[in-house]
Amino acid sequence: MPRILCGQLAFEVERSVPSQVYNRYRIGSIVAQDLNLTRFELGYLLLHAKSVFRDMDAGARLDLLRQVLTEDSDMGMLIAFSHLKIKGYVLKVEQDQLFYRKKDEKAWKGRLTVAGEQDFLDLLHRSYNEGTSYSIVDGDGGTSMYDVAEIQPEGEMHHSSETGSAIMLGGFRLAAGSSDNINMKKLGYDIYIMDRPDLVDAGISSAIKDLVISDLGKRGIAARTGFKYGSDLRLYVKSVEDHAEYLLHINDGARIKWYEVARAVRVASAVRKMFLIALPDGHVIRYFSVSRRIDV
Repeated sequence: MPRILCGQLAFEVERSVPSQVYNRYRIGSIVAQDLNLTRFELGYLLLHAKSVFRDMDAGARLDLLRQVLTEDSDMGMLIAFSHLKIKGYVLKVEQDQLFYRKKDEKAWKGRLTVAGEQDFLDLLHRSYNEGTSYSIVDGDGGTSMYDVAEIQPEGEMHHSSETGSAIMLGGFRLAAGSSDNINMKKLGYDIYIMDRPDLVDAGISSAIKDLVISDLGKRGIAARTGFKYGSDLRLYVKSVEDHAEYLLHINDGARIKWYEVARAVRVASAVRKMFLIALPDGHVIRYFSVSRRIDV
């Protein structure tokens, strides 16, 4: 009699079931008469294919899920797996990454790293040169997709470090006379200001902020306070008379929880800006773009 197999688990089924399941869900592989499944494929069927396990009540299916999903991260992976499977993708899982493609495609379209909302985005110990995609599973089983890439932002504004005769007054840096520094804003008649408010993250020092602002200036990018958007800086690429293109958060190497990233990306998206993270790494400032995906 044909069976559904998953590791040491075996279920006897009617003769037509293996081919029906394979053809309908594009799931598993048929060897002889048996359908061989990974634990995530079996988990998907336990959740969504009622006809396959119609003799099992919900409690029995939950108990079987507990046997199949042995790692702490497995349930989050199954939720992400199910999200894409429902959308019609063919899937495979390797370690903590989920590979997906359309039914009519031979090459894998992309891969996702699955994480939870309380997990951390690790910028220091991973390579993002070619970009990395994440599927974040929240506490009520919802999924959100994000792309993270290390970039080299460039602007078109002339940079000068000249500030005229500068003084500190009330926590602000003021300069008298003319200024070609793109990070100085005209405050009054021949008086310029470089804002120095507290950072959104109080743990970031003014020295680090100044280092980032200086690096951005050398790239032709003007920086202004991002307070009204809940970020450290807003960035202008072409002209400060236009709308800012980026909202930037400065990170000193501390780990960032995904729920914090999601909040910042949501705000940036709502005001039609790209969200960036600046990370001082020795004498170099590294920049990472984070954007939410809506195509999967």
